[in-house]
Amino acid sequence: MHENNHDQALKALDKAADHAIAFDNLPKDKLSHTSLLVRGMVDDLSGFIDDSSNNMSFPLLNGYLTQEMYDPIKRRKEFNGISQKLKAQTDGKEFGF
Repeated sequence: MHENNHDQALKALDKAADHAIAFDNLPKDKLSHTSLLVRGMVDDLSGFIDDSSNNMSFPLLNGYLTQEMYDPIKRRKEFNGISQKLKAQTDGKEFGF
């Protein structure tokens, strides 16, 4: 955004949204790896992902995307699409920081 490269900014925001949603949808207990290098290893995510209602989509939607620097792209359909998929991830949940 600082370089007025709006298309690149939208791509980066879309990628950030996809990663936030993927993180929010990780299993809450144990994660078995499937990569060739670490196949079969299991991580216990209970200490990393807690049972609180916080997630990564909420601050991206209600914090970062509300910043003034994004005003030039807020009316673009791509920005609206990013906002909508984050909103779908956060709807119906209570969040706190």
